[in-house]
Amino acid sequence: RKGEIIYREGRRAEFLYVILEGRVKIYKVSQIGKAFIIDIRTKGDNICMFACICNMQGYATAEALEDTLIAKIHRNEILQLLATNHEFNLRIMELEGKRLYRLYDKLVELAAFATNQRLIKTIKYLSSTYGNTLNFTHQDLSDMCGTTLETTTRLLSRLKATGVLISIRGRIIIMDEQGLRNLTE
Repeated sequence: RKGEIIYREGRRAEFLYVILEGRVKIYKVSQIGKAFIIDIRTKGDNICMFACICNMQGYATAEALEDTLIAKIHRNEILQLLATNHEFNLRIMELEGKRLYRLYDKLVELAAFATNQRLIKTIKYLSSTYGNTLNFTHQDLSDMCGTTLETTTRLLSRLKATGVLISIRGRIIIMDEQGLRNLTE
């Protein structure tokens, strides 16, 4: 169900979770209570891979963004697959490598780019994954960009004024892809 916690930060990961349907946000909460969305996972993505394999505590919380169907695979089964299936190993390394690359890119964005550039890059990334209609709230975007809701709303209003996008009840629709690309070049 939407809002259901699938995995809570700090717990030892006994299972690997695979998303069969739906979307899940992976987030961390700061000491002052501000959520920061690290990643959005969708059908076919996994949750807790490294923590499960390494028998560690997970670094973030996973919460369903919508009604979601999840498969749980016990750590022992994953370890058996890793020990016996070369193709499984390669696929896991590829998936996790791409995810790690995206996280490094996000870290650079947070450190080196102004808030408006981070927001535009986040919208571009989301549209490359989900298409031109993004089912994310202003709060979701601010949590992904590491900024406040007020700042995100103000920046989205500016983008709406240029005709690049429109925003309607938890949805952002990109109207001018080229215009959006031009804003980050």
